[in-house]
Amino acid sequence: MKRATRNKIVFGIISAIVLGILFSSMVQRKWFNNLHLKSSNFLYFESENNTSDDIVLVAIDDKSFKIRNASELGTLKFEKSDYAQVIENLEQAGAKVIGVDIILSEISDEKDRDVLVNTLEKYDNVILAAEPKTSQTTGLKPISDFIKPNPKNLGAILFNPDQDNIVRRQQLFFADPVTPNSFALRIIQKYLDLRDDDSQLIENKFELMSFSVRVNGKKYSPITIPIAKNGSVMTNFFGHPGSYQSISFSDVHENKFTERKTEEELDLNGKIVLIGEMGTGLHDEQYVPISFGQAMSGVEIHANTIQTILSQRFLSEQSNSSLLITIVIIIAIGLILFLSLSIALSILVFFIGVITYLITTWVTFEYGLILNTLYPYLAFLTALIIAYIYRYFTEAKALLKTEHAFGKYVSEDVVKRILDNPDQLKLGGDEKTLTVLFSDIEGFTGISEKLKPEKLVKQLNEYLDEMSNVILKHHGTIDKFVGDAIIAFWGAPMPQPKHAIRACLAALEYQSTLKKLRSDWKKNKKHPFYARIGIHTGKMVVGNIGSQKRFDYTVIGDAVNLGSRLEGANKLFGTDILISGETYRAAKHEIEAREIDLITVKGRSQPVKAYELLKPKGKLTQSEKNLIKEFDKGLKSYRRQKWDEAVNHFKSALKINSKDGPSLAYLDRCKKLKKQKLPQKWNGVFVLTTK
Repeated sequence: MKRATRNKIVFGIISAIVLGILFSSMVQRKWFNNLHLKSSNFLYFESENNTSDDIVLVAIDDKSFKIRNASELGTLKFEKSDYAQVIENLEQAGAKVIGVDIILSEISDEKDRDVLVNTLEKYDNVILAAEPKTSQTTGLKPISDFIKPNPKNLGAILFNPDQDNIVRRQQLFFADPVTPNSFALRIIQKYLDLRDDDSQLIENKFELMSFSVRVNGKKYSPITIPIAKNGSVMTNFFGHPGSYQSISFSDVHENKFTERKTEEELDLNGKIVLIGEMGTGLHDEQYVPISFGQAMSGVEIHANTIQTILSQRFLSEQSNSSLLITIVIIIAIGLILFLSLSIALSILVFFIGVITYLITTWVTFEYGLILNTLYPYLAFLTALIIAYIYRYFTEAKALLKTEHAFGKYVSEDVVKRILDNPDQLKLGGDEKTLTVLFSDIEGFTGISEKLKPEKLVKQLNEYLDEMSNVILKHHGTIDKFVGDAIIAFWGAPMPQPKHAIRACLAALEYQSTLKKLRSDWKKNKKHPFYARIGIHTGKMVVGNIGSQKRFDYTVIGDAVNLGSRLEGANKLFGTDILISGETYRAAKHEIEAREIDLITVKGRSQPVKAYELLKPKGKLTQSEKNLIKEFDKGLKSYRRQKWDEAVNHFKSALKINSKDGPSLAYLDRCKKLKKQKLPQKWNGVFVLTTK
């Protein structure tokens, strides 16, 4: 295992442990819990109204004030007989259960009070509301006369908003012996015709009934309510505030059952009917997850709780232990990915992860589980930040080192590709097919003897700088400078499919740039430099070669040596650039060249075709084409040992260009060979005896 990989694993494990402890503390102390609560509100969003038609609200609204006026204290000054009349009308309309979400605690005269008492004695399906006595409340109850007819028909109403002042749950059980059960629970028990002994509390669950029942032809399966330690149940919400069917209290008082919004006549037979304040200035309202700026009346919250239990669309929050396991898993996965992927992929994975978890929270909500909507995202983001802080301090140094090292050898865009794709860079020595270039200044030893050292170095540096720029421009890698010589190669450290072409085009520009330099030097009375170049394409070893303390990124091998021999062979033919047959075959579609000779270099037994590199493809003049044609004819005659015929062709070539080096060289060679007795199997191969 590589040291860098091992370090990442150790860092990842330590980070996961530390972050796990940190998030555990945050979860236990409920840090940023408000953000989770607020963001979880969006899970409740309902695109359609899913409220039950089995629940109808009787709204004590502004229209109802026409019956009686509101008192200064904010409670309705309805006569108790008004409630009695409304209850009587609802009973006659067939209501299965009636819940009065008004605490009937105000004293009235005996005659008025007796009307309501008689009505309550007449019907045992009316549930009255009471405030339970707790450590924070005094326990406000209806007048005792109203309780006596049916003492068990009393339900506690008390909302305990979460820390963000949003009501998400209702208390089902209380320590108050007068009102041990909630208003909503009492209504459900009455609606399903359940006795107290039909239900039982089992640990964190309340088994409302263990059997099925039918109400008005509708079957209700056994119901078990998941409850929290404090005895509360989470309320699911089935529509925005004002979504339930409702009738004005004043209309019911007049025995009218017209829906407030649609003005349709409602059938109340077998329905749950809840009486309560809606949309008035009495402020019996609470903000709920589905409010979105609009408060919901207390009676409608009770309706949602009742529907939650009857429909068994229960909600439960993710436990702390489950949340911590989720956080640790997310951190671990995040660190593994972010410590290994590129920044672009890491950001992509981050957003995919966020979207995946977002979808997961919506799906699990539909199944009744509310996942935490803050900490997992925060954990994933923390893993991303921590991973890249680590990578910045560890990999940045390595990248700077790589950039510094390779910036001396290769062009800026190649350096960028190396840094962007470090996995493609394999150091240490690989055999690859590359193209190597050798260049040398003609007669440099003699030049150095004529010039003063400081002038020589200055001019040489100018030359090397300009030639290096040409090589880098064509995406070459500079191997080294050996005195006046430059060694460069193409195809590494990054793969280059057209490395032979790049090398050839670089060599041509090399010579044209040097020609311009000579012109400038001539004006400044400086000694001109002429360079010879040899290029070969073949298999060679490339990598970091040297000792542990000092090494170079370089190429070695027989193919490298051949490039050097071709550079030296220019002296024999009076050429500027010689390339091997392998290079020619790889680049012939982009260059103009002519075959010069079959040569055998020192250290190799197999002959190599040598070509003179002339120009980029299609740039030859007609006279140059004619010269090449005559030269090719002369070369063929030469190889057939038809010396006179060959001489004539070479002379024809020289008539086109009297300074054509290869024609001059072959003219001289033909004259000498004509006088010699050649071996019977002479194949025209020329043996180089010098480097």
